[in-house]
Amino acid sequence: MKKALGITLITFGLLFVAIFGTSVYMVGSEENSDEWVIEDCERRVSAGEYARWDEEAMDRCIEDGFKTLAGVGAFLIFGIVLGLIGFGILYWGYRLVTRPNVKRYLSHSSRRRN
Repeated sequence: MKKALGITLITFGLLFVAIFGTSVYMVGSEENSDEWVIEDCERRVSAGEYARWDEEAMDRCIEDGFKTLAGVGAFLIFGIVLGLIGFGILYWGYRLVTRPNVKRYLSHSSRRRN
């Protein structure tokens, strides 16, 4: 029973660590840099996706881009928390699977000292 629980915990731990890895990869990608936001805004403003013109449209687009980047940062924090939980679950599952069956003698009260 302990080994089955340990294997299940290891599986969930690996899932959480995978979410952590995905969040770190997303934040480190090229699409999350300031330069990418500015290039994307230049492309979108010239295509006419914003109702305003020139500088005002560019400011609005850059503001939207940075709001999106803030959401990615929140996803990174969420991923780090899940990663830490995942590593803890992995360790707990590993201990359940690999711990030998050792009898523990907790009570030494049957011995009397003279």
